[in-house]
Amino acid sequence: MTTFYEWPCAILPVDVILWSGGAFEQGRISFAELDNTYRVPGGRLMAKASFAGVPKSKVNWYQWLCGVLKGNIFRLPLDTSGQVSTSAAMKAAAASYPTGIPFSNDQPFSTGYGFRFQPTADVVSTVLEGETTVTLDLVRWPGVLTHGKLFGLGYGVYQVHEIEYEGTVATITFDPPARRDILAGELAELRPTLFCKAVNPDAFIAEVRRGQLASPGSLTFREVVDANLL
Repeated sequence: MTTFYEWPCAILPVDVILWSGGAFEQGRISFAELDNTYRVPGGRLMAKASFAGVPKSKVNWYQWLCGVLKGNIFRLPLDTSGQVSTSAAMKAAAASYPTGIPFSNDQPFSTGYGFRFQPTADVVSTVLEGETTVTLDLVRWPGVLTHGKLFGLGYGVYQVHEIEYEGTVATITFDPPARRDILAGELAELRPTLFCKAVNPDAFIAEVRRGQLASPGSLTFREVVDANLL
């Protein structure tokens, strides 16, 4: 199993934008023998995240990130992205679990926190690896998915390009293509997390003012596509 880190909740991004960088396809060679390539749908997802100032109480987490960010895989939360679906009902449900969702016996983890709130939709149609269409039943959160929004299938993150509703059932064309087979009956996550690596980890590093405050720079992440994670 691939080792990865959960992005620490002490230093969550304040703004995130995610997009599909596309894949390169070989083009024609010009008379001057210039090799032309062009982008097509697919490729790996990219994300750009910015961060607020880090207070003294959380500087240790910032220093830890500066040490391990380079080359390691992280699971980045996308909750602060405007691309993640939300509604008054979702906000109310999340607010009812201020310390996370406990186990079935109402007990939290040893830290005192439970599982992260995760609204889901039911996968109606099987999706094969490489396909770009899925049917979801959003009966629990009707109408929240729209053009440009993000959702998760089997640890992969996908963006809605086209969507049509019939009642609470949505037929969605998405990008990038499915990373693995997704079976009918599985759950789609409406607040997904992205498995990724930082492209520019040095940009995150800033001086810590007398151990009191740090001002991290913005980071660009590239999706990690790993069979052991999917």
